[in-house]
Amino acid sequence: MQQLSPDVTIARWRKYGRDRLYVALADGTKVGYWDLVTDEPHPERPEHTGLLESAYAGWVGR
Repeated sequence: MQQLSPDVTIARWRKYGRDRLYVALADGTKVGYWDLVTDEPHPERPEHTGLLESAYAGWVGR
């Protein structure tokens, strides 16, 4: 698990041919996941799309 900021954590999960980044807030709220195979975001709620995209961009740029 990677702490992207004090408020956001990212955990990479790879199994069964899938490769995903799961993003959550520090309080445990799930933001969603980014599918690294299809390069598509899957937010838990529409309003989390921007945060999910920012977390992915931060992970890619590390």
